[in-house]
Amino acid sequence: MTEREVSYSSGSGASGIVTIRVPESLQEAVAAWGEDVVLQKAIATVVRDAQRIARAASSPEAAQETLNKWVPGITRASEGGGVSLKAIMKKLKELPPDKRREVLDSIQ
Repeated sequence: MTEREVSYSSGSGASGIVTIRVPESLQEAVAAWGEDVVLQKAIATVVRDAQRIARAASSPEAAQETLNKWVPGITRASEGGGVSLKAIMKKLKELPPDKRREVLDSIQ
């Protein structure tokens, strides 16, 4: 086991850093917490990642297509370039007018 610092903040405004002991390998995690706990935690993380990917998709069909190609920890799932049009437009609006014109001119 190794020590890792974890930061936290609460709804009441309290925050800080605590130290926890974490395994250095899958075998060590199973020995410390049991196979069922390790598997359930892994599944929960994969489900959260899949939900995040699905929320970013343009449709349920696009979400399914993206998730069909996704391998947790190996491939980065994205639809298109992985950045929504809304996010791109927001960034463009934040640019000074001359810089925005330069970017737009470069893609025409």
